[in-house]
Amino acid sequence: MNLKGRLQTILWAFAGLVACATLFLVMGQRDSRSNPSTNHYGPSGTRALAEMLTRDGYQVRVESRSKPKFGKDEMVIGILRGEDVLLSAEEVTRNSNVESLIRNYADSGHTVILAHVASDFRTTSLAAAPLKTRNTITGKELTAFAGAAFEFEFGGRKPEGTLIWDGAWQADVSTRGKGTVIHLSNALPMTNRFIDRADNSELMMSLIRAFAKPGQDITFAEGGFAPEDPGLLATIGPGAVAGWYQFLLLFAVIAYVGGRRLGLPEFRPRRQRGSRDLLTATADTLARSRNSKLALRTQLTTASAFADRWLVDHKTKELPTPFQQAMANAYAALQEKKLPDQVAQKLCLDIDRELAELARNEGKGSSLAGMPKR
Repeated sequence: MNLKGRLQTILWAFAGLVACATLFLVMGQRDSRSNPSTNHYGPSGTRALAEMLTRDGYQVRVESRSKPKFGKDEMVIGILRGEDVLLSAEEVTRNSNVESLIRNYADSGHTVILAHVASDFRTTSLAAAPLKTRNTITGKELTAFAGAAFEFEFGGRKPEGTLIWDGAWQADVSTRGKGTVIHLSNALPMTNRFIDRADNSELMMSLIRAFAKPGQDITFAEGGFAPEDPGLLATIGPGAVAGWYQFLLLFAVIAYVGGRRLGLPEFRPRRQRGSRDLLTATADTLARSRNSKLALRTQLTTASAFADRWLVDHKTKELPTPFQQAMANAYAALQEKKLPDQVAQKLCLDIDRELAELARNEGKGSSLAGMPKR
């Protein structure tokens, strides 16, 4: 291996190490900012809850637009980040829009679950502790591993419904119009980090089962904290995104295969260093293109130039008869519609033989004396 090859190997190895280190750093850093998305596998995400609902027979859907659209018969779960100094003005506006549309959806006769989580997930997680809560209907007591109650308003007023889960962690059920709104005092039990702590999983699943019909569609409204509205492919669904990536892969394969000589041995062109290399490259091109007429025409051009110099040196107007016959046969063959490779090869050899015969008889003073004796 030469120095250039070794240097390339070292550079590729260094690039691989940098990529692995970057990946480990990104995957290993903590969730300092809350991201309660069902597509987020980190501590603050809600992917585990979505998987539990799917395995329980519910149809889970994600609505990440700032102006969400809900179906005719869905339960909506909206988790919003609390309004604090970490929120931008744009996110505050998105929160307001999503909350307003969820409220309108509840007024039309549907059930929604609303919960808030602090933006600083790390601080909130450190303050979390086991909290006793009791079902006011069944009297069953559970332990919710969560933080303190999150004070928030919904639709301009605080929830004033019935507490079905009372204690340090609460679930308030309010009637709005024809629908039902369930307010949770804290959304931490729904996150990936805390869903398996204490009785959080049983608490969440029992709450949803109490208000959602078996197999009902459940939509997570994530437009409040989504960085931007999804594009066309994401709106159509996962199948469209998968199809797009397959198309890109197919394009890359076509681009790669287009430069390969499928069915032929690998050809590695060498750097041109002189006329001999150019002649070899031209011959290889003609051989691969199987263009017999072009090869014969190239031979005729060379022979014609040689004949012109021969006539000047000999001060005559006539070429030897065998040479004239070989040239005439070649010109006649070019007029045919199809020229077999074997015929073209024989005509080229005839011309080459006559050229060699002429060059063999030239003296040192002739302009053709330098031509190789074939």
